[in-house]
Amino acid sequence: MNGSVTGTNEPATPPRPSTTGPARRVAVVGASSGLGRSIALGLSARGDHVALLARRRDRLDRAVDQASGHAIAIECDVTDEVHCAAAIAAAATELGGLDALVYSSGVIAIEPLATTSAATWTRLFATNVVGAATATRAALPHLRATHGRAIYLSSVSAQSGVWPLLGAYTATKAALDKMIDTWRDEHPELGFTRLIVGDSAGGPGESATQLGADASVDLLLTGLDTWQRRGLRSHGLVDPDDLVSAVAYVLGSTASIPVIAVTPPPAPMHGAPSGG
Repeated sequence: MNGSVTGTNEPATPPRPSTTGPARRVAVVGASSGLGRSIALGLSARGDHVALLARRRDRLDRAVDQASGHAIAIECDVTDEVHCAAAIAAAATELGGLDALVYSSGVIAIEPLATTSAATWTRLFATNVVGAATATRAALPHLRATHGRAIYLSSVSAQSGVWPLLGAYTATKAALDKMIDTWRDEHPELGFTRLIVGDSAGGPGESATQLGADASVDLLLTGLDTWQRRGLRSHGLVDPDDLVSAVAYVLGSTASIPVIAVTPPPAPMHGAPSGG
């Protein structure tokens, strides 16, 4: 793997899981684009049976067409409690149960807090936090039946430092992190993992991440410059294949893995001797 993977009480670089074991039944929420799509297609290629859930059915259908393994498409709006619950139930029915839930849905706002409207705050929390809670609640009986796992994509921006122009987004990710801790405490029989993701552009085509795509270009450039000068951004990008490997590792492990992080490789040191 090209990226750096670290986890709580886990080896620094997890081995690639075997694809010869029984297929896991996984619902990936937010799978129509970006990292969620990359994870869903990657798990399918490794032999897992995957339900791709998201709002945009046309994109889901194209992703399923590109899947090299067992994959199904199910429309799901995580901001609609009834619709989300029905979608999770449909995934469990179509797959014959659920061994895992991967929650990758996320929206972002790049702007100063002084101009962030209540509507923007509500939109971010509705998807990034409430949607995750809704999907988890719907999946809970299915996961309890299989002693399953739930994995949630978090962000390095919520872990340390202050990221100007990302205040609302980092607040939702911090809230998500605490919610995951509470799910784990209330349901110790299940595995709840926070997957911290470093800078990533996603994969090719519709697997490219769309976070920030609707942001002001000026604000985006200002943010990128500020985050770089403060040392918050990495010099590289997370390879989506490394992210898939991390998810597969968690799903295939019997250990409790509260937190795992996938970050870009460190920048080469100037003047460091080359290998040979």
